[in-house]
Amino acid sequence: MELKIPFAKMSGAGNDFVVIDNRSAAITTEHQRQFARLLCHRKFGIGSDGLILLNTSKVAEFEMVYINSDGSSGAMCGNAGRCIARFAYSKGITGRILTFNALGYLYHATVDEDVVKLSMKNPIRKKTNIKVSLEKIETIAHFIDTGAPHSIVFVEDLKLSHVDEVDIIKLGPLLRNHTIFGPLGTNANFVEVINDNTIKMRTYERGVENETLACGTGAVASAIISNQLRGVKEPVNIITKGGDTLTIHFDKEGDDIKNVLLQGGADIIYRGNINVDMDIMKITSK
Repeated sequence: MELKIPFAKMSGAGNDFVVIDNRSAAITTEHQRQFARLLCHRKFGIGSDGLILLNTSKVAEFEMVYINSDGSSGAMCGNAGRCIARFAYSKGITGRILTFNALGYLYHATVDEDVVKLSMKNPIRKKTNIKVSLEKIETIAHFIDTGAPHSIVFVEDLKLSHVDEVDIIKLGPLLRNHTIFGPLGTNANFVEVINDNTIKMRTYERGVENETLACGTGAVASAIISNQLRGVKEPVNIITKGGDTLTIHFDKEGDDIKNVLLQGGADIIYRGNINVDMDIMKITSK
């Protein structure tokens, strides 16, 4: 069976996605992992960090299903959430203020032109000052779950001055797969404090298995850890690898962080159609 599938290519601060209105359920749960690997491939597909499906929902205006470019899933993607909010509004599926379901949690978003503000889950499972060995490099990492697991290393703990000096292709996989973070591993973030309310970060992202130009849940994780351990003030501005800025808002109640909001650009790069033979999972030229 061959399907002609409309899609949008979107970018959330450089984190890029293929977004599909799947309310017809044409892309089934059975096929979505293989479908993601096909469409996200940067040589043989459209090319992106992940696939976003907009499905129907009984508890919200729609459901977001996010699959990484390698076909894996199971964690929230903040930039994907901001992109699907703008996508849904652009298609008239929702108004500017909307609610969607992802992984059993209700997320609220506000769309203002190309800027989207997204509510995030309160962080859990924080652990700081973890001694880790990255081959011959001994450093300190900090762990927090912001809807996805994230480790944070400050550049001064690598004896570097700037985050651009980090050899992320070498250190990223070592931190991402470190046994201390369990069998599923972690996303790996490297952070430089710029001033009292700005940080710069780079992320080696689990499921993409490479550096991405931005990471929403990683930005939230890095902002919270920088606030608590380096005194960076809220709202925290985060300069991403792609050069865009994400802003993290949150409230502090003692040691607890609540009411987290992820704000930044969500751009529709282009729209198109793609033909896929679903029986052999191959893009066709018809």
